[in-house]
Amino acid sequence: MSSETSPEPVCAKHPGRVTYVCCNRCGAGICTECMVPAPVGFHCRKCVAEAQSRIRIPAEFVPRLTYALIGICVVLQVLGQLGIGTSSRFLQEFSLYPYAVAVGEQYRLLTAIFVHSGWFHLGMNMIMLWVLGRSLEQVFGRVRLLAVFLIAGLGGAVASYWFNAPMTVGIGASGAIFGLFAAMFVFSREHRVNTQEIVSVIALNLVIGFIIPGVDWHAHVGGLIAGAVVGWGVMPRRSVALQWVVPALVLVVLAGAVQLRTDQLLATLIG
Repeated sequence: MSSETSPEPVCAKHPGRVTYVCCNRCGAGICTECMVPAPVGFHCRKCVAEAQSRIRIPAEFVPRLTYALIGICVVLQVLGQLGIGTSSRFLQEFSLYPYAVAVGEQYRLLTAIFVHSGWFHLGMNMIMLWVLGRSLEQVFGRVRLLAVFLIAGLGGAVASYWFNAPMTVGIGASGAIFGLFAAMFVFSREHRVNTQEIVSVIALNLVIGFIIPGVDWHAHVGGLIAGAVVGWGVMPRRSVALQWVVPALVLVVLAGAVQLRTDQLLATLIG
């Protein structure tokens, strides 16, 4: 009876080095020189390079959609301040006012995303849009980013419509911004990028929404959920069918929620 000793595992790049650590992606043995820390375990340098190459963007890329969205918000703020009517009247015509939506002005669910209560409110949201939008436009493309932004914004508006008092007025792009945060998170998870930083930022902003009076945290949560779902569905390299079906299903759910809430509000008005 004979026995054979199994050879000790070695590094794939350095066969002379014994190692018991494997790359979490490809399974190859990696020594201390070759291992790259990951959120869970380690990756080899080859897998890290391949992941980075898939999301590398040409230096000449210009995030035109991000700048256009910022421009729309700024122009509307200027028009409001100059007074097509007055600033308050301008906001009233485009803000999310539940009773107005219930009686037929559903456009407010969309226009409320682009108007803000003041320059500070606008500035905070536009800074986040500038930071997140440029990165996401590079990796998602303009059409996908626009889908995430608008549907997340609608998700936030519908949540505000559903859960706030009927006399509450809602404005601002924060629901859409939270949707971009969520899209960034799901993209990072998809590419096995460390998500601790973005999770911390999301958690901090959610807490701020709960603490500071007048901040519509319902819109933040609604935008976050809608943005995560749509962001996952339109991820680059998803099938074309999935990239159409997921946003369409989210829109159907939102439309159903709007109809249910509208029926409730109309019943209170009639009663």
